Amino acid sequence: MKLKLLLATCLLFLLFSFSLPKSIPNFEGNWNGETKTSAFSLKLEQKNNQVTGNHCSVQKSGDKIDCVEDESEESLFGSVQNDTYVIVTFKSQISLNSGTAKITKIDNNTIDWQILTKPKGEYQIPNHIILEKE
Repeated sequence: MKLKLLLATCLLFLLFSFSLPKSIPNFEGNWNGETKTSAFSLKLEQKNNQVTGNHCSVQKSGDKIDCVEDESEESLFGSVQNDTYVIVTFKSQISLNSGTAKITKIDNNTIDWQILTKPKGEYQIPNHIILEKE
């Protein structure tokens, strides 16, 4: 009898563990990263697994700028893929061409930006940078 109860409990546990939805990481916020000659920021909003926002990139000590002109304008959008990253399509404000990037959540205050597909033409967005939450 005890064995049947134990098996039933294990079966219920397995059933519920597979049916519970995974938590969706929150990418929302203002994120900033800097090097000696550049700065990159993302302003991200999130509804469920959909992420939208904009970017601003200042490169070569201010000689090259790739930013939206109006902060309410969206320059990127994407969907959370799993519990650690989101794939976004972004648009360079210089060439007006799009590329794709992977934003990986390192922890609640740190994300990793990595371009997967570069936009055609000129763009001044870092290929890879670590950003911290404001």
